[in-house]
Amino acid sequence: MATHSLSPRTPATMLALALALALALALALFAPDARSQPMPIDPRLPPAPQLNECLQIVQKGGVKIDPFVAATPNSVQITWQGYPGDYTVTSTDDTGFSTTVQLSESRILKGGRNEPAPTPQLEQGLVTHSGARADFAYHYSISGTLNDGRVACGGVSARTPPAPPQLIALPKVPRVPKGPRAMCEPGAVVGCQPALAGACGQKICAADASAFGACMQISCGACAPGSKQACDYQGSAGTSHCPLGERTCNVQGSGFGACKDSAYHCGNWSSIDVKECASTGVAKHAGVLANIPSGDSKQAYVLNHEATVFGVQMNAKAYASDLWGNAWGSFAVPNTSCFVYHLSYLKTCTSPVTGSVLYQNPSTGKTFREGASIPCLSNCFGTNERKVYSSEPNWGNEPFLMGGGGGPPRCQTMIGKTFEW
Repeated sequence: MATHSLSPRTPATMLALALALALALALALFAPDARSQPMPIDPRLPPAPQLNECLQIVQKGGVKIDPFVAATPNSVQITWQGYPGDYTVTSTDDTGFSTTVQLSESRILKGGRNEPAPTPQLEQGLVTHSGARADFAYHYSISGTLNDGRVACGGVSARTPPAPPQLIALPKVPRVPKGPRAMCEPGAVVGCQPALAGACGQKICAADASAFGACMQISCGACAPGSKQACDYQGSAGTSHCPLGERTCNVQGSGFGACKDSAYHCGNWSSIDVKECASTGVAKHAGVLANIPSGDSKQAYVLNHEATVFGVQMNAKAYASDLWGNAWGSFAVPNTSCFVYHLSYLKTCTSPVTGSVLYQNPSTGKTFREGASIPCLSNCFGTNERKVYSSEPNWGNEPFLMGGGGGPPRCQTMIGKTFEW
């Protein structure tokens, strides 16, 4: 049987053990905390790869998910708000991370019983990817099957920050001030509160160590101030769903504002058909704008939602609503076949039901005559406001005040009202 003997504990051995223990204690005391602050999304990262696929799902009635991420050197936390259902979060990289969570329905106390809420409520989803690699770009896709049968989708990217360096405690060397009264370490950076409430800031020590500089506003890190993000716009009444909404990062960079449709992208035009000639060379077309977000101004959407009419991008000139609540828009479209005139006219009637009408264009003095029957039954003061032709009338130079045939006209009236949209 083999035997082992311990080396004698000489003073040199004891000194070496003491130094090793001192070094281990120093490492434990001065090592930085691995739990760092959440990191913002790296703006250099590409979007999640399933974004185009998700857009197709949303266009078919699906629900868009807008997740947020916070990253530390060894973990990524993904949060989102979604309706009740089963959600799967998967890393689209080669890391193999995938997990499923269930968002349950909110419940209320009614009649002494705990019952589901009458309408589905947005619930908070949370997934943590532990054991992540430091300084690594991750891409995640989120897909969900909601309890009401709809499909939800979304994606997000994040880069974990580099791992903090392992520091070794060294003897502190006193710094020799550069001047009679050094106030800080040159180049040192500290946080501060800028003038804008809620904003983040920093100030830097001057090169001569005399003082810190002015407090400068910087992004708080949640998003880039002024940046845009697509969202599900639900209208002022909160009952619509339009994936063309947009929200803007606030000036502090601390988060996005409410979802809005300031550019009036929501809604869609039905067939825009020609109705009549509006003026010479211009035809009036009209159509209905459908799916206007609930609670919002129909007139504002009709006048600001751009339409394509015969290949030309244009906005409606006027708004009208019918008995069924449809929102109509009228468009002025170039049309060379339209001729509209505001004319003076004279009636020459040979009997109560026969005769002719002589028209004159006051702008040119030109005239043309047309046969008439019913006009001769009306009073002298007719109310024909305009005449619309598909081609130019056969203009002539017949004397207007004689009424034709050399005799006085049966009656005469001036017509010249401006056509209104």
